[in-house]
Amino acid sequence: MFDGKVDGRFMVERSTTPFCDAARVLLAEGVDPVTRVVMRHAGSLADALRSTVGTAAGLTVADDTGGKPVFRTWKPYDAGSAVAVASPMRQNESPAVHRASTRTGGRPLTGSSVPLQETRP
Repeated sequence: MFDGKVDGRFMVERSTTPFCDAARVLLAEGVDPVTRVVMRHAGSLADALRSTVGTAAGLTVADDTGGKPVFRTWKPYDAGSAVAVASPMRQNESPAVHRASTRTGGRPLTGSSVPLQETRP
């Protein structure tokens, strides 16, 4: 299980797929789907994963038939599914508008990179 932070803010806690889960949170907050997102492990300057918010939000990780982790299409919670995955927002709410952050000086994140830092709890 991993935690995922963007600019020190916890986006997801105790997730097996923090990159994809954080992308869904960013998308629900109104970040443009074409915004690039990069994951780095805590204390590392090397990119572990790179994608756009929209693409990463549509993915999850599952084991293939040999037990190797592979990306699969993410689907919101389905009562008939063996794995419960909650939607990032309630259906009766509209998505939040992403507001200014200190990192961008008040500019929206559209078209920029959003660095996600993965940390172990």
